[in-house]
Amino acid sequence: MKQLVLRNIAAWSLINIGNSFVMSKLPVKLFSTRKLFKTYRWEHGGELWQIVFNVKAWKHRLPDGTLFIKSGHNKSVLPDYRAATLNTFFLEMRRAELTHWITMTAGLLFFFWNPRWAALLNILFGIISNAPFIITQRYNRPRIEKLYHQKQHNRM
Repeated sequence: MKQLVLRNIAAWSLINIGNSFVMSKLPVKLFSTRKLFKTYRWEHGGELWQIVFNVKAWKHRLPDGTLFIKSGHNKSVLPDYRAATLNTFFLEMRRAELTHWITMTAGLLFFFWNPRWAALLNILFGIISNAPFIITQRYNRPRIEKLYHQKQHNRM
């Protein structure tokens, strides 16, 4: 049992670090597609996440991955409100969201070496440890994108 727990901890560590590193090396241009990162009407511009999960009360407690992987863009502080900065900011937010989706779905790999009950616990762990980050991105990003589009419109 102890070996199984240690193996799973090591696997999650490798998955998190490896995925974060690989995703941080991808060009930001890859995250400019709107289809993959669409904000749906039912999300009400991200406000649904505040209503359901009270995101404002806890989002500031989440660690920013750029503290560990230095090549990213720190999403806890918006340095200014220029259109170019906002564009970079929300593209990096898309990168962060996709990173957490991929990390969360990697929980399926745990079926390869775990008994079913342990694999299911690891999937639950993957959801619990990544969902707050995804929810925060789904809440914040539409607001930043809206601000960006307002800035773009005002420049024309």
